[in-house]
Amino acid sequence: MVVSLRRGRDLDREQNISQSNRNVVPLTLVPFEIDELTELIDVVIEQAQVDKVTRRMAQKLSDPGSFTILCTIENYAFAKALCDLGANINLMLLAIYINLGIDRARPTSMLLQLADRTVKSPIGILDDVLVQVGKFVFPANFVILDFQVDGEIPIILGRSLLAAGRALIDCETGELKMRLNNKEIIFNVQQFMRRPNKFANCRQWRQLM
Repeated sequence: MVVSLRRGRDLDREQNISQSNRNVVPLTLVPFEIDELTELIDVVIEQAQVDKVTRRMAQKLSDPGSFTILCTIENYAFAKALCDLGANINLMLLAIYINLGIDRARPTSMLLQLADRTVKSPIGILDDVLVQVGKFVFPANFVILDFQVDGEIPIILGRSLLAAGRALIDCETGELKMRLNNKEIIFNVQQFMRRPNKFANCRQWRQLM
């Protein structure tokens, strides 16, 4: 049975509220020194720094240098052919083109901008040049440019030839993997870069058999 007071309030509700108030435990304020708070913050920050330092990080490696491989065109072997992932063309210097003796370059209206921002007009384009890399042979188009012969880099191989060879490059180990059908070949790029100077960058060889 609910008993109502004259002001419209329930007696049972008033009794429940009074009982709840008696069960409340009063809070006690504990004095806290500012120096203790500062010390606590310093401990938390130091622990965070330790966790950051001890976290495993990747090892910093040195620059592996230019990416070159050994390839063969016609009867010429190039000990250092630069593989440029930023180039969308294969480039051959005019002096190399003359030495190869391939007389089938077609004219082109292409313009090339060099690193010094000078603009050059290529002599022509060689189509379907067979480039042998290891045991694989890939057809490639070369842009012929009349420029001073670079004793270190006689030709430049662009992304198209690397894509044809489905090239995979491991910059950490210095290995280049090229694949054709179900076969693959692995090159040690650093080994090619350490070739002594007695190896000419472009030398003619003759097959005996």
